[in-house]
Amino acid sequence: EKADCKAKKVVRLAETKDAYVCSYMNTKKGTLSSQGCVAADCGFDTPECQILTSPTKDDMKTVDGVIYHPGKKLPVEKGWAGQWAVMWYGESEEKHPEMYVKGNLAKYDAHVIYKKESRYRFSWTQRFRGDFENIESVKKGWVEWGKRRTVVAIVSNCKYHTTNRTAVIEEIDRLLQAKTGGKDRMYMFGSCHPGRGKDLVKTEHPQCRSKDRYKEKLCIMKHYKYAISLDNSRSPGYVTEKVYHALLSGAVPLYAGAPDITNHIPHPSAVLSVPVNGSLSTIVDRMLQAREPPP
Repeated sequence: EKADCKAKKVVRLAETKDAYVCSYMNTKKGTLSSQGCVAADCGFDTPECQILTSPTKDDMKTVDGVIYHPGKKLPVEKGWAGQWAVMWYGESEEKHPEMYVKGNLAKYDAHVIYKKESRYRFSWTQRFRGDFENIESVKKGWVEWGKRRTVVAIVSNCKYHTTNRTAVIEEIDRLLQAKTGGKDRMYMFGSCHPGRGKDLVKTEHPQCRSKDRYKEKLCIMKHYKYAISLDNSRSPGYVTEKVYHALLSGAVPLYAGAPDITNHIPHPSAVLSVPVNGSLSTIVDRMLQAREPPP
């Protein structure tokens, strides 16, 4: 937005450690290079911007802006007077509550967060828009509904959640086994399930093994009718990749989290809402009785 940058052909930004901006960018808009990533639109009123993923000390002093990510402190050290300080954060208040203190956000020239009031809002809905616009092509890789197992949970973040995720997963597993006489169960992957996590991929879905954890996750989900998609927060507007990964795999997300979830999915019936503090018996019955995917 700055007048002296509008005339530039390329705006150079540098991301601090653990910002991971390039990895979250829509690949249709951004391409990786030896210096970082180049995008046609980074949310600023400029033709093109380049984000340096491993900036040198000299880079930090000369780039047009620095992209920060929350840590124990909120430093803003500008390399030159006109340099931008941008806060990029895709998490909710529960993980870094200090980030959402109005005075702290005011330390930055701009912030990219999930809240609606952010001028440069970060949204997983936007991140996956291209995939849903090309959904017919995506569906070609799906496993037929009748050949899928019932439900899967892939969880790596064992903390920072207010949706009783662990308890919900364990209760659904218990009910499934009880209602089917042990013939069905919850398949659990990820580091939060010792003994049933990463090693299970080798035995259950060896064709899905990948160094790319998201690629591996989507491949696994294609083999299940339902997928646990419980977000880490119940904050309005906070909808993460979990629900979209399930949908793009042809699985129905078992969802709990943002109260306004229907504003962020293709259709109101695209998810099956889970009562995190109530009985899950009806949910399990519905899963077991489903003969075909929802429309």
